[in-house]
Amino acid sequence: MRPTNNIEVSPTATGYQSVTVDPAAIEMQRFAGPSIFAPFAAVVGEFAVLAAAEWGLHGAFRDAIFAKLPGSVVARIQTLEQRSSFETLVAGLAQALQDWHGPNDLPCKTDRTSSGRGLVCLGYHDEPTTAQALRLAYELALVGCGHASERVASVLTGLSQLGSVLKARQPTEVERTMIRAAREREIPFYRVVPGLLQYGQGKHGRHFLATSSQCDSNTGTLVQHDKVLSNTLVRQLGFPGVEHGVAETADHAVRLARQLGYPLVVKPIDGRQGLGVTAQVTSEEEIVAAFAVANAVSPGRVVIERFVEGDDVRITAICGRFARAVLRAPPRLVGDGSRTVMELIDIENRRRPTGGPLKRLTVDAAMLAFLQKQSLHPNDVVPAGQIVTLRSVASAAAGGTLTAVTDRVHPDNVKMVEAIARCFRLDTIGIDFLTPDIAKSWREVRCAVIEVNARPTITSIEPIRMLFERTFRGAAAGRIPSATVLSARPAQVKEALASLRRDGPTIGFAEGASLALGSEPRVVGHVRLAERVQALLLDPACEALIVACTPEEIIHQGLPLDRFDLCVLEPEINLWERLRSLLEQCSKRIIENAPVEATLTQWLDEIV
Repeated sequence: MRPTNNIEVSPTATGYQSVTVDPAAIEMQRFAGPSIFAPFAAVVGEFAVLAAAEWGLHGAFRDAIFAKLPGSVVARIQTLEQRSSFETLVAGLAQALQDWHGPNDLPCKTDRTSSGRGLVCLGYHDEPTTAQALRLAYELALVGCGHASERVASVLTGLSQLGSVLKARQPTEVERTMIRAAREREIPFYRVVPGLLQYGQGKHGRHFLATSSQCDSNTGTLVQHDKVLSNTLVRQLGFPGVEHGVAETADHAVRLARQLGYPLVVKPIDGRQGLGVTAQVTSEEEIVAAFAVANAVSPGRVVIERFVEGDDVRITAICGRFARAVLRAPPRLVGDGSRTVMELIDIENRRRPTGGPLKRLTVDAAMLAFLQKQSLHPNDVVPAGQIVTLRSVASAAAGGTLTAVTDRVHPDNVKMVEAIARCFRLDTIGIDFLTPDIAKSWREVRCAVIEVNARPTITSIEPIRMLFERTFRGAAAGRIPSATVLSARPAQVKEALASLRRDGPTIGFAEGASLALGSEPRVVGHVRLAERVQALLLDPACEALIVACTPEEIIHQGLPLDRFDLCVLEPEINLWERLRSLLEQCSKRIIENAPVEATLTQWLDEIV
């Protein structure tokens, strides 16, 4: 697909046009920013649309497809069978596949060219995986319409690969929540390396590894990673910690249990999200079993801890200040006198859709052992009104429930969490606190801080909104001043800019053949203009940005930024109407028929 100034796009048609179809004929191009096709960064697929046909998956092929997909994707595909146009069908399938592991809220747009070819513009986090999902969606649409039956095996193979690829390269649930909050505030974000995102540009940019920012100290992160060290520091600070020991073997664990006394908690020294944790251990037999579970996570370093009675409350501090508190409870069921434990679990899972706030319940060895401790088997019918607790730990990752108690936290407990955050040198922190009543001061009741967590798992949007509000306060949504110059000769803009350099902001400059920060040129290889621009935006020394490009570069690559403060058009530039519309949408101000050097000089004076 090679868009030119002569391209025309017609409104989306209804029904399928009768054209010849080549199953492999989907052409794709990536646009790193808003383009003549869509007002967002997108992978754009262009293809021939099918002759009128009813789309649907049937028989063994349908069963084979659905067996490879999570329930949420299956449900979305089933709603697509009444779609009215082929390109809308392809788009719906591609969006469903992209959301394999949870909703990404990525934009999508469909259209048709004047020659009747379909267009799907699909927003992306990772261009190769989105392209893979779009191509697979196109093939699935062909097969479902009765065409290209020889590609059935290819579709099934593609689905087998896509799920794992998306999991490895698409954002995690926490990252998706952060991206959603960033979009709300119009904070730009960029992938630095896999797993590490930068929110904001240049001098306003901040690195985040999930919820952990560049403001978190390496020392605090190392200490919190070890439950023994973190407990030592908590107690040194004068706050309530726990009594525990570290076992290297099962025999050692038994000896520690005798010293500490039952009940106990057994957990890996450096685990997360409740992995390998067993609570309410009351016998040597259970100690041995629990040690094996924890030892698989943290070999030879298993914490044996005296059990503290009370509510399990996760208290979070963001940017060093108290943010929220949630009461965590293990997953529980209520019997009705007719259904078994397994049937009640199935009912509860249907109430917990994939990607929702509650994790689905999984029957594993730990759950079976805890049921057995209550003299229950998965096939037993639960008497009406009887409460069945499925796990010993209140981990949300293992299906536990969360209840907000932010408004009930005693002021002393607020001060405690902020002091711990300060002393661990952690900007964002989650503290697991056991107490009989969160509304009472830690000084008044028997309680304990049982864990300190850097990079707390936050999947609700309100705390993330707070995080960005506190991080980018007064920083213009994390953006630096930016200008673009449309020129037939971008290299001459570079020469003009050299004469403008003076005291003031450090300017990043990029054009198709070069880039520089201040007076220092850089080389990043043969990459697109958007990659050159991002090289500057990732540097906190960059205080303002000027990009020079030709109209053709924008037509073929899209804008290198989602929006500019200023767009300068050289006098000889004659814009195609569609391109002019794009620039008007993505620029706060456009100046035409004015000398570039004088215009940039005035703009720089304004931003100083």
